[in-house]
Amino acid sequence: MVLSSLLVLLIQGYFIEIYSKMNFLKINKKLLDLKKAQEIFSNLVPEFVQDKMVSGERGASVDYEIVTVLFCDIVDFDNMVAYNAPKDLIGLLDKIYNLFDQLCDLHGVQKIETVGKTYMAAGGLKESEKNVDSNHLTSHHAVRIFELGLDMIDIMQKMTMENGDLIKVSNNI
Repeated sequence: MVLSSLLVLLIQGYFIEIYSKMNFLKINKKLLDLKKAQEIFSNLVPEFVQDKMVSGERGASVDYEIVTVLFCDIVDFDNMVAYNAPKDLIGLLDKIYNLFDQLCDLHGVQKIETVGKTYMAAGGLKESEKNVDSNHLTSHHAVRIFELGLDMIDIMQKMTMENGDLIKVSNNI
């Protein structure tokens, strides 16, 4: 009788241990998924919008009066997709967009989002300009956006694909 009770307790302990391990793994997976989602969210949404959403504001619109928006597209991107490996294109886009992010910081402009081959930035967003170095704010946001576009074109004239083809961009303000 003691032996059977001990055996039941051992089996019960075994199943409790397995359940605990499975629960631990599920919780860790959820935490990793949450961390990934937060990283994606921070890459897609400007910081001032993130702050509003985290604080619980939903659907709140803000009137900025006048802003300047820049869209920058990679020319002939469809051909690049056809002739290059996805891994190479993702690496290239990451390199380009990181350079563009640095240019936005240099010009005191807010990156808004990237969608595929299109990069979007804006100037004159009062909430994002609170975090900008005051030296950048001496010129109008339209001038800063224009200069950003010129710098994007300039930097892209020096960038090539692995096969030596130049990468061209088209800016619209």
